Amino acid sequence: MSGYQSHETFLADVKMYFKLFFTSLFLGLLLQLALLLILFVPSFKSLQANEIAGVRVTGDQFLRYSLNLQAALKLGTPYVALNQDEVRFFRGARRVSWKRYRYYMDRWTNNAFANTQVKFGEALRYSFFAYFLCLFYVLYFVKKSRASANEKFIRGTDFIPIEKLNEKLKEKVKQEGRTVPNIIIGETMIPFEMETSHFLVLGATRTGKGVLLNQMIRQINERSANYGTRDKIILYDLKGEFVSKHYDPSRDIIFYPYDSRSVGWNIFNEIESYPDFDTVAKSLYTATDTRDEYWYNCARDVFRMGLIFLKRTGRTTNRDLWDFFSLNLDDMKACLEELPLGEKSALKHIEKGETNQASTILSIVQERIQFFRYLVDIDGTFSLRKYIRDENRTGNLFLLNIVNYSEIFKPLMTFAIDTIIRETLSLHDKLDRRIFFVLDEIGSLYRLDSLLNLLTVGASKGASIICANQDIGRIEDTYGHSNAKTFFNNFNTNFILRVNEPETAEFISKAIGERQVVKNVESRQVAPTKYGGSRGISEQEKTERLILATEFQSLPNLEAILRISNFGVSRIKIPKIFYPTHTDYFIMKKFNIDEEMA
Repeated sequence: MSGYQSHETFLADVKMYFKLFFTSLFLGLLLQLALLLILFVPSFKSLQANEIAGVRVTGDQFLRYSLNLQAALKLGTPYVALNQDEVRFFRGARRVSWKRYRYYMDRWTNNAFANTQVKFGEALRYSFFAYFLCLFYVLYFVKKSRASANEKFIRGTDFIPIEKLNEKLKEKVKQEGRTVPNIIIGETMIPFEMETSHFLVLGATRTGKGVLLNQMIRQINERSANYGTRDKIILYDLKGEFVSKHYDPSRDIIFYPYDSRSVGWNIFNEIESYPDFDTVAKSLYTATDTRDEYWYNCARDVFRMGLIFLKRTGRTTNRDLWDFFSLNLDDMKACLEELPLGEKSALKHIEKGETNQASTILSIVQERIQFFRYLVDIDGTFSLRKYIRDENRTGNLFLLNIVNYSEIFKPLMTFAIDTIIRETLSLHDKLDRRIFFVLDEIGSLYRLDSLLNLLTVGASKGASIICANQDIGRIEDTYGHSNAKTFFNNFNTNFILRVNEPETAEFISKAIGERQVVKNVESRQVAPTKYGGSRGISEQEKTERLILATEFQSLPNLEAILRISNFGVSRIKIPKIFYPTHTDYFIMKKFNIDEEMA
C-alpha cells in the first residue's frame, strides 16, 4: 500500500508541475502577442505616414486599405484575393499571386510593404523573448515554493538566524560608541550595556561550558591590560582550570587554604563595625532546609557571641577562633559569661548542657567552621571587602575549591562570595565599573540570598555575573522552586548547550516561551480511479513551544541556543579556541601530619 501511495503522490506532483508548465506557456503566448503588437504597430504606422507622401498612384480609398495591417498580412498567403478597389489596378483580376501583388504594391508605395515585412520580422523575433520571461515565471514559483516557509510567525518569541542577531547587536554596539573592545563569541558581539544584565551558561559535562567561559575571561583580562579598564574578576573554580590558564602571580590572588599560593587571611579582617558580627555569623549559618532554620539561627547567635568574646579579649587569630569553639560546653559557657549582659542573650540556647538542644546547636556551630582547622597558620592582612572597595587595585581573585575537598571548604567559599557580593552592593553607583563574578557550578555552594539581590540591583554597581551550571536541579534544591525561576529570569543572556537532564530541558523550554504561527498543512487524496490522486494545502493557526525540550538534549558539543533579551533567540557555534595551561591548577600545601595530630 505504501508503494502505491508513493506512486500516486509522485504522479500528483508531476501533474501539478505540468499544469504550471503549460500555464506558463499560455502566458508566454499572450505575452508574445502583446510584444508583437507593441513592437510592430508603431513601426507600421510610421511607415504608413512616411511612404504615402511619394506614392505613384492615386486613389485614397485604395491606399487606405492597402496600407493597413490586414493588407500586409496577405503577403503570407500564396494567392491574394483582391477587393473591388484593387481589381481595377490589376486589370480586372480577382486573384493574383503574392509575388505579383507584392511587386506592384511595393512599386506603387515606395517599398512600403517590403519595409513593413522587415519590421514585422524584427518584431516577431523580439517577441520570442516572452518565452524567456515564461521560463523565469516557472523558476520563480519553483524557487518560491522551496524558499517559502511552511509557517508564518504571528506573535510570541521568534527564532532568528544568527547573522540577523549579530547585525542587531553590532548596531547596538555602534550606538554605544565605546572605544573599549566588547566581549565577542565567534562573530556575536555583546554590547557593553548587556554585560551587567548577566550571563547564564547551562550544559552537561564536556559540552563546551569551559571553552566559552575561558574565552570570556581571556577577553576581559586583555581589555583590562590593554585599555586600563581595571575590570576585576572573581572566579569560583572547582577544577583549577581557570587558575591553570589565567592566573598571573604578579597581580592575581588565590584564596584557598589547601593551596600553597593562597593569600593569608583572617575572618576578623571582614569585621569593621559592630553590625558586621551579625553579617559574618549569618553568612556562615544559613539553613539548607527551612525545617532547620531554628537550629541554624541558634547556632548563628552562639557563633556571633563567640566572635564578640574573642574580639573583646584580643584573641583574633584563626587559631584562637578554632581553639575557642573546640572547647567543651562548660568551658565555653564560662568564657561567654564574662560578656556584658546585652551580649549574653544567646547563652539561653546552650545553658542546659545536658539537653539535646544544646548539643545539637553546638554541633552545628562546630560543623560549619571545620575549615578553620586548616587556617590556623595562614593569618594575614588580606580582606575580601577591601579588595572590592579598592578601585585602583588590579588583578583577579581566584576562589579555588578543588572537588576532592569541596565539601570541607563549602562554608568558607559561600562566606567569601557572600561577603564580596555584599560589599559590591554597598559601593556607590558607577555604570562603567566592571566587577565580574565567574561562578562555575554555583549549585556546589550553600544558598546565597545576596546573589539574588546582586542579580536584581547589581547593574548600577557595575556587577556582571557569569554563572555556569550543569542543570537547574541543584539550583532548585538550594534556592527552592520559585527562586529558581527568579534566578533564571534575571539572566538576560543565556547560552544553553546540551542539557541531558529532562526536567532542566523542560524548564528551559517553557522559560524561553511559545509562539503563535500559521502553518501550511498538506492533505492528499489517493484514489485508484483518479490518475495521480489529488493534493490540497490549507492554513492552520497553532501555538507551540519555540524550542522543544528534546532539542536541548540533542545539541552537538560547542553548539548552544543563545537567548538575549530584547534581541531574540538564535543558535550559535562556540569557536574552537583553547588556551594552554601555564601554571599548576593546584599546589597542595605541605602538612606535617605529626604536628597536626599533636
